[in-house]
Amino acid sequence: SDISGLSNLNTIHGGIFMYLNPALTNVAPLSNLDTLEGVLIINENISLLSLYGLHNLVYSNLTNIQIHDNLALSVCNMQAVCNQLSNPSVPKTIYSNAFGCDNLNEVTQSCSGNGCPTFDITFFLQTEVDSFASAFPSCDSIKANLTVWGINSNVDGLQGIEHIGGSLSIR
Repeated sequence: SDISGLSNLNTIHGGIFMYLNPALTNVAPLSNLDTLEGVLIINENISLLSLYGLHNLVYSNLTNIQIHDNLALSVCNMQAVCNQLSNPSVPKTIYSNAFGCDNLNEVTQSCSGNGCPTFDITFFLQTEVDSFASAFPSCDSIKANLTVWGINSNVDGLQGIEHIGGSLSIR
């Protein structure tokens, strides 16, 4: 899906609903968007890599966040999302995305700014290993356990890691 025709859009008052777009790889054409109100629902866009494009939001008043089943989505720590994570009145459903955006804990960690996850990490897919560096670009230390399934996995996405606080398992 090509959304470049929306590149002049700067305000949405009713929310964003993006789902079931298998060809959608990015939302960069939305980079002029500075105001978003309502819901943010991004589901089942299997080729979507990042929410970059929502990075220029100055004002967001989100009433619901749903980000799930976007198998390639590893970067969703845009400020509009991060600002709402601590708001208990905003329902948040985040799961089944790529590593870095796979669940609420990962997104919260990615938004925290300290750069490294504090939870156990298990990689089952090559794409999860590959997306680690983009999800946590300043991370050099994993504070818990790290598990990589699949002896044939290429772990180049972890080359910035200098310290593991728990155990390393390669299976």
